[in-house]
Amino acid sequence: MGEKVIDENKEEMDDLTDTEKYAVYTAGEVYTETPVEDFVSRHKEEIDKLDARTEGSLVEDQHLSRLVGYQDGNLRARVQGASPRPDLCEWCCRGQRMVVSGRMGMNRIRDKGIECARVRRLLTAVGVVLALGAGGVACGSGEEEHPQFVGADEVCGGLFAGPPAEMLEKVTGKTVFAWANGNGMEKVVAALKEGYASGRSWAGGALLCEPDPKGGGLGDEAGISFSMYAPQDVKDERLPAGGELYTMGLQSSVRRGGASLYFECVSPQLDGSDKTPLRIQSGFGRGKSDAPDTREYRNMNMQILHAMTLKVVKELDCENNAGLPKIPVLTPK
Repeated sequence: MGEKVIDENKEEMDDLTDTEKYAVYTAGEVYTETPVEDFVSRHKEEIDKLDARTEGSLVEDQHLSRLVGYQDGNLRARVQGASPRPDLCEWCCRGQRMVVSGRMGMNRIRDKGIECARVRRLLTAVGVVLALGAGGVACGSGEEEHPQFVGADEVCGGLFAGPPAEMLEKVTGKTVFAWANGNGMEKVVAALKEGYASGRSWAGGALLCEPDPKGGGLGDEAGISFSMYAPQDVKDERLPAGGELYTMGLQSSVRRGGASLYFECVSPQLDGSDKTPLRIQSGFGRGKSDAPDTREYRNMNMQILHAMTLKVVKELDCENNAGLPKIPVLTPK
C-alpha cells in the first residue's frame, strides 16, 4: 500500500516548484512547533516566574528539546529506516540511562527499567511480538530477571512498602505499576551532596521514584523528587491555584495533585552544614488521577511525601530528623 501511494504521488511531487517542495519538506518541523507555542501561551505567567527564579529560559529549553528530538528522529530514520524495530527493547535495556524530555521541557534521566517497560508496551501496541518469557523480563545481557509489573508495595525496590503503598494506590487510582529498581535513593543523595558542594544557592536534584501505572501514558506517572532550594523560596508563600500551606517543616503545602515540603539538614556527611545547613525541597505529584479533591486525599499526598522524605533524611544522616516529626503534622496554616 505504501509503495502504491508513493507511485501515485511521485509525479505530483516532481512537478512542484522548489518553493512548494520546501513547504512540503519543512511542514513536519513546523508541525512540531505548535505544541510548544501552545504550551508557552497557556503558561506564560508561570514560565516567567520560573525564569526569574532560575535565571534561565524555559522557552529556549523547550525549543532546543524540540529541535534535538526532530533532528535525532530524522537521523535515525535515514540510518535505521522507518520500519518497526523489535531489537529496540534490547538496545534500550543495554543502556544504563536514557535522557528524555521532562514535563516542563527540561532534560532528565529516567530509570532504564521504566523506559524499557514503556518501549515494550509501545512495541506491543503496534503488533510487534516480543519474547518476554513466562512473566519475567531480562532483555539485556546480564540483566537480572524481574516482573514487568508489580504492586505498589514493590515499586522502586519496595520503597512504598507498608501504609504508603495503600495510600499511593488510593491517590493514583492504580494498583499495578511498571517495575523499577530502587536506585533512586542513591541518585537523590548524590545529587543533593553535589548541589551542596557547588556552593550555589540552589541546585537541581533527582527523582527518588516515579511510579508508572500499567497502561498509563505520558504524564500519568506519579513522582517524588528532591532538590536544593534557594533561601528566598520559603519566603514566597504564593501557591498554585488550589494549594494551601501546612505547618510542618520550614514550609509545606498540599494541593489536589500533590504536596511539597521544605526543610534543612545538618549532617556529618556535609562539611560546613553545622553553619550552613543543606536546604532541601521534596515534592510529590500523583500524576493523572480521578481521585477526589478532599481533605483525606490531600493529607495522603503529604503523608506519602513525609514518609519518603524521612527515608532520605535517614540516608543523609540529618541531625534531629532535619526538624521533621516522626508522625506527619497535617494542620493547615
